[in-house]
Amino acid sequence: MEFLFPREGWMRSMLPACLIKKRSWIMKLSCLTIAMSFTFCELLMAAPGKAQDLNEVKVNLEMNNEPLKTAFSKIEKQTDFRFAYNKRQVDVYKSITLAKDLYPLEKLLETLLTNTQLSYKLVRNKIIIFQEDKKTADVNQTTTLTIEQFVGGVKGKITNEKGEPVAGASIVTRGAEGTSANVQGEFSIKLNPGKYSLRISAIGYQTLVKEITIVDNQTIDLAFQLKAANNALNEVVVTGYSKQSKRDVTGAVSTISADVVAQTPATDVGSILQGRVAGVSVDDQGGPGSTAVVRIRGFGTNGDNDPLYVIDGVQMRGGNNLINPNDIETITILKDPSITSLYGAEGGNGVIVITTKTGKIGAPKLEYSSYADWETPIKYPHTISPQQYANAYWGYLNNSGLSLSDPYYGNGSSAVLPDYIIERNAGAPIIANAGDPAADASLYNFSNYRILKTNKQGTDWFKSVLGQAFSESHQLSLSGATDKSNYALSFNFFDNKGILTGTYFRRYSLRVNTEFKPTKWLKVGENMQFSFSQGNSVGGGNHNPQGFFGDLYNRSPLMPIYDIAGNYSGPKGITDSKSFHPGGNNPVLGQRNALENNHGYNAGVIGSSYIDIEPIKGLVVESKIGLQFYPYSYNYFSDTFPQNVYSAPYNSFTEG
Repeated sequence: MEFLFPREGWMRSMLPACLIKKRSWIMKLSCLTIAMSFTFCELLMAAPGKAQDLNEVKVNLEMNNEPLKTAFSKIEKQTDFRFAYNKRQVDVYKSITLAKDLYPLEKLLETLLTNTQLSYKLVRNKIIIFQEDKKTADVNQTTTLTIEQFVGGVKGKITNEKGEPVAGASIVTRGAEGTSANVQGEFSIKLNPGKYSLRISAIGYQTLVKEITIVDNQTIDLAFQLKAANNALNEVVVTGYSKQSKRDVTGAVSTISADVVAQTPATDVGSILQGRVAGVSVDDQGGPGSTAVVRIRGFGTNGDNDPLYVIDGVQMRGGNNLINPNDIETITILKDPSITSLYGAEGGNGVIVITTKTGKIGAPKLEYSSYADWETPIKYPHTISPQQYANAYWGYLNNSGLSLSDPYYGNGSSAVLPDYIIERNAGAPIIANAGDPAADASLYNFSNYRILKTNKQGTDWFKSVLGQAFSESHQLSLSGATDKSNYALSFNFFDNKGILTGTYFRRYSLRVNTEFKPTKWLKVGENMQFSFSQGNSVGGGNHNPQGFFGDLYNRSPLMPIYDIAGNYSGPKGITDSKSFHPGGNNPVLGQRNALENNHGYNAGVIGSSYIDIEPIKGLVVESKIGLQFYPYSYNYFSDTFPQNVYSAPYNSFTEG
């Protein structure tokens, strides 16, 4: 093997390269030395701080059953210290209670970390929270976060229904510091003499409240047993003619509780469902006493799409506004097609099952509730003035090549508004201006010579029939129960007035629910409601709901509401059909007539009686009989109204 070297020699040839590399290494060593110096200085500065540094800092803190990390956040807001910790290690401590006080930061940290697996270290302004493997909590030590040692007040133990200790249960009382139970369920709180309300709560359990009184130098020893909280899957729902746990229901079922029902005042059951149940369409019809259109299984073109209502086991169709929503305990919506096996074709559109309130165990409870609301239109349609109305008609004549002449608006290049219109039962109306003898007030005759002073400023027909409305509801109820019986009685008065003149809905309802259990195997009861209502809907009077507001647009603003004698205007005798002429029945007259002379009455009785027999444990045989009765009556008085275009020649009275 042959090696070749340069003539000048290897060292001489490599010298320039070595010099360059040497300078590079010197620069690298210098940078490394500087970096190590900074690191060393930082390590020196990162030495653990002294305890007196934390003692010099005071923190004002109060915790009420809050997570440990919340305490860290509150400390950061009041100091320049910042916390660093492992989120998983800190998140397990979710129930910290501490009385409000000004604490030294060192003492506060020791208190917060008492009976935890955590410790802390101060590095500059960083408080590092870490977990020590060798540190374990003393099972005999409570997790009460107090600075002073317990010397008296209340102590005790918290267990569940199986007698097992409930570790971490929160005990809070107003006016004193709270605490949490240790792993053995034991706790203690220092209390001054006085009356207190202890609130014991834990995740997965029902909250328990206990009233206590502490006297001088007294320590009360208590024992609490928490009951498991009912979750959504354990909720009992009424499906058809039986009750099941929600976890056992396989069909499409939605439930609305009494708390939700009470949130929004409503006239009928359908309005309660609006926006609360997925897949259920609710179309509120508006107007006092109107019932909402509810669709559970969609819309169909043939037949009736209304769902079936079952109230305390009694099937009902119609009359939903006779049910007092304040009496409802729960509403269950059955959407699944399988319910046809229970109700047949009646349940094909879905079923709404309603249960009403019953008495609860305890002393008799007398309750009164009421509400009132006030409604007013905030924006009315904009209409044109009488002169604009006449000009539009004049433009029609001009564009059509017709003569610019009209008995109402005169002759000439522009329309002129008249001062008076005189209605007669026979012949065309008389058009007169101010000073015309035909408009002399002494000639006025309600039956045949009605003098109308035109409203050149314009009559706003919308404002004449729409206005403010006041509604109110009052409920008085009495309920109670023992281990042998329960009862619930309620009376409700509901008055709902509409913003459209003459519309209202008024309802009186009485409900009586009772149940008696003379023996362990026998139970009898009844649920009955009596109701009476009266009202006038949007369709009352001389207009139908679809065309009423369209009629208002067609009324000329030149026509006044009243004639010179204060009677309603007509106008009778305006026989032409030109829409730009003043004419048409007075909408105010129609609505007023409906309010005074058109009345409808509904009465309702719905309820059931039942008997339950339990021959063997777990087997219940129930027999139930239901009743629904909805009589309806009305009466209508029709006056002659000579000012109307189509007036009857005589008065009439109709009832049914």
